[in-house]
Amino acid sequence: MEFKERTVTLSRQARDLPGTHIQIFEIDVIRQSRIRFQIRRPTGFLLFMLKGQIRFYPQTENSPRRYESPVHCFCYQPKSTLHMELEKGQHSALVIGLEPEWFVSGIDKQLHQFSPVLKAWSLKTSSPIRLEEKQISESLWNTIHRIRTTRVDDLDHGLDVLQNVAKCMLRYHQQLADHREQEDRAKGKKLHTYLTENFMYDEECRIACILNQLGWSNWTLRRIAKKALGCSVRTYITRLRMNRAVDLLENTDLFIQEIAIRVGYSSPIVFIKAFRKDRGISPNAYRKTRRR
Repeated sequence: MEFKERTVTLSRQARDLPGTHIQIFEIDVIRQSRIRFQIRRPTGFLLFMLKGQIRFYPQTENSPRRYESPVHCFCYQPKSTLHMELEKGQHSALVIGLEPEWFVSGIDKQLHQFSPVLKAWSLKTSSPIRLEEKQISESLWNTIHRIRTTRVDDLDHGLDVLQNVAKCMLRYHQQLADHREQEDRAKGKKLHTYLTENFMYDEECRIACILNQLGWSNWTLRRIAKKALGCSVRTYITRLRMNRAVDLLENTDLFIQEIAIRVGYSSPIVFIKAFRKDRGISPNAYRKTRRR
């Protein structure tokens, strides 16, 4: 690390354990300052912002990545030079650099929320990846305290620190998974509402239109549909149309052509073909069986 100005007092503790490099930074800043430092090789980091705030500026970018306590996150950083900008005051961070051995074959599949970081890391991409920041919970503070204060005098103490690092990682992964589940439920409701309100309009049921209205990617639409609806969007639209067609056949005297239009089909021929495929019988024959 290099100081651009003599306005910073830095206290640093470092500890190397198998597959793990733990660093604790306590920084006292007299006035706004920048510190230049280097990442010498692509690395995955668990970052805990314990006090204050830090802004990281990649050497080639002007937009900072800001961390404000008390949060933690998992990120990938390629080999690069960074500038750390600090406001006046006291700042504290725990940075845990991880080796690829942490994510042996099979473990990476269990930690699926980490996929963007692990993929970038394995490919050694030139762009950093930062997963969503999460608040440090009370129980996590206790685990962090043990990581910071355990004296590694023997193998057992070292294993205890590594186990606590693993606890931090799993807790963060669970926070990501819980948040993702909440987001998915909200998205599922949004998709269900949209399709229920628009299944009878052919244009609004086109995939391109749905993506535009919801602001999603194709991959997100497929994933949410499978999770929330249990089938593809097309299959669900057909289900809604058939259910509505059955209601109209049983409870109205509308002509088949009118029913076809009301449930979203461009012609009675297309509707009859779809109804027969879904119900195994033509619309007229279905109506007759229900009115005997």
